[in-house]
Formats: sequence, structure tokens, C-alpha cells
Amino acid sequence: EALLQAILQNTTTLISAYDLKGRFVHVNRRFEELSGKTAAEVCGHRPGELFPREQAATWEANNQRVLAQGKALEHEETAVQPDGTHVYSCVTAPLLDDSSCAIGIVSVATDISEYKRVEAALREADQRKDEFLAMLAHELRNPLAPIRNAVHLLKHLGPPTPELVRLREMIDR
Repeated sequence: EALLQAILQNTTTLISAYDLKGRFVHVNRRFEELSGKTAAEVCGHRPGELFPREQAATWEANNQRVLAQGKALEHEETAVQPDGTHVYSCVTAPLLDDSSCAIGIVSVATDISEYKRVEAALREADQRKDEFLAMLAHELRNPLAPIRNAVHLLKHLGPPTPELVRLREMIDR
């Protein structure tokens, strides 16, 4: 029991457990830190009684889905916290007794906000690169067209000397 409590309380993920009526029965230290509410304030209450309506509705809907499907659900959630908006990768699963009957729900959430910011920055940089390459290709077509025409004309002018052929092939490449 002490080992389990040490793990639950010292992990960097948010862990919460609910009864079948959707009331909190456990939150870990990280949940307390990020929500600004203690376990004593949270336990015995439904999310809708304590947290912003939209956020609580998402939690409660996911909990109901898990109970209806009887299996774990992997999903992302957005939560507004005192230091800003965070995105979490979550696993919500039914808690089962020895006879495989649901007795509650557990949710484990890992903050992936920084990954999402980096992903968005990479997507934006990739889009800018694509726009630059499209513009560069367009701009290069204009001066290359007359050079191409000149190479074509050089093929039809006078007798081909070895030097003229070598220069024409170099320009053509």
C-alpha cells in the first residue's frame, strides 16, 4: 500500500479515480497542484460541481463512454489551468473487481502541451518552406525559359564545333 501510494503521489502524470456515480474518490498530488484544489475539496464531488462546465462535461462524457464500452479509452483533453491552457494525452479505463464488474473509473493524464506547440511550429515551418519553394520555382521558370530557347537555337546555328557542342550541352544541363 505504501509503495502504491508513493508511486501515485510522486508521478508527474495526473491521476484521478471516480465511483460509478462519477464522483471523485481519489486524485494524486499532481492533480491537486495543477487544479489548485486539494483531494479533500475534490473527493465526493462530480467534476461539474468543481471545474469549468466544458472541461467537466468532457471528463464526464469520457467516463460514461468507458463504462458503456467496458474498455479503456485513449484520448486528448484540453484543460484551462491557472498558468494557461494545457493539452493532455489521457487513458481512461474502468476499474474492475475480481468478477470483472466495473466498480469505478480511473484516468491517467500526461501533459503534452509542449509537444503540441513544437508540432504546430514544425507544421508552420513546413508550410513556409513549401510556399518558399513554390515561389522559387515560379521565379526560376522566368529566367530559365529564354536560356532554354537559346540552347534550342544554338542547336540549329551553323556547323557544330566540338567546343560549341560542349558549351551547348553544359548550358542545356
